[in-house]
Amino acid sequence: MEGAWKFNPFYWMALDRLDRANQNQKSLSLARSNHSLRHGLKLNPLRWSSRTLRVFFVSLFMILAPFYFFSGIQPVSSIEATSYPELRLPEIDLATPVAPLEMTERQLIAPATIAGSYSQAPNKQFIIGHSSTVFRNLNQATLYQHLYYNDIEYTITEVEVLAKADVDMTAILDTADVDTIIIMTCAGTPLPEQDATHRLIVTAERTQPKSQNYVNNTVEAAETTTSVNTPTASISNFIVTPEA
Repeated sequence: MEGAWKFNPFYWMALDRLDRANQNQKSLSLARSNHSLRHGLKLNPLRWSSRTLRVFFVSLFMILAPFYFFSGIQPVSSIEATSYPELRLPEIDLATPVAPLEMTERQLIAPATIAGSYSQAPNKQFIIGHSSTVFRNLNQATLYQHLYYNDIEYTITEVEVLAKADVDMTAILDTADVDTIIIMTCAGTPLPEQDATHRLIVTAERTQPKSQNYVNNTVEAAETTTSVNTPTASISNFIVTPEA
């Protein structure tokens, strides 16, 4: 009995220390929980559930993704366009970069929102574009207006509307006596497959000083000019698709 009494103080001391350790552990866990809760409230002040948060962020991504991709692609086109020559016709508020085009299977396809150019003669530029976008005001162009291409002034000498079948692409692409720009877009009645019944064609020649020396030189050059061979056979069935 005396040995039991000697053992009991140590037993109760051990229980007391174990109880204090458990209380300290609970206090530490409670402090961590309160810290996490306070930190979580800062990040989630509305106290949304994890499922609600996932739905919110997925919806936000789906809404913003198209704007992200559009803004990520668009500057590239803008940067490329700054290196292209510019076509301007101030009287009709026309100002557009002009991208070079390549013929593919006897077809030229204009860019979506700017103009495109093709040339097979050193003094002739053929420019096409959509009548629904870049050339929507081209039907307001009139004779003797001045347009500017690559900072060079040209004067409009002809404006005509032709049926699609009457357009002579050989003549349009052939060489000229003076530097010439021919602009073409769709006109008339819309047709299936993004086409139209007619073509609006604006011809402009490089502005020259009206001096006697210039007149004499022009006459002499016209008399001595030899024809330039162009691949007319390759454009006998030439197709131009300037309308979107």
